[in-house]
Amino acid sequence: MATRPVKPVNQIIRRLTSAEGYLELDLPELALDELARVKEPGPFSVPVMWMTAEALKAQGRFDEAIAPLRHVARSVPRELRRQAWESLSECLKNAGRTAAASDAIAASTQFSVDNSEESPTTHVLRFTLPQIGKLDVSIVFDNGLTISVKKVE
Repeated sequence: MATRPVKPVNQIIRRLTSAEGYLELDLPELALDELARVKEPGPFSVPVMWMTAEALKAQGRFDEAIAPLRHVARSVPRELRRQAWESLSECLKNAGRTAAASDAIAASTQFSVDNSEESPTTHVLRFTLPQIGKLDVSIVFDNGLTISVKKVE
């Protein structure tokens, strides 16, 4: 009975990993298929939403990517907000909403980091889940978004 909650989390991690691989291969439609199978993302809702928005953006579906990116930009820890606001600004601009895009890029500058020479930018979030333990969610920005999940012993 204790293994029952573990299976959905393992499936979410597998789907995030698969979706990230598809995005890396420039196959956003397959990434969206994987992410659509995540019914209850729980603590992974922001990474799932962010990756979904990036896949929509890669398909040129900018209007559809705006709402999830806006949510992500308001939900992620401060050190991740700049990238989220920049991605949102790009979608708004490509959707023809230039005034809103300017507002989003202005918001992104509030979260600028002085270490601009660092590339890629990596952030690690740690979750502790019952029945599983500690998980690190790495978010990397280097010509795109990469999200990976690994169990910490």
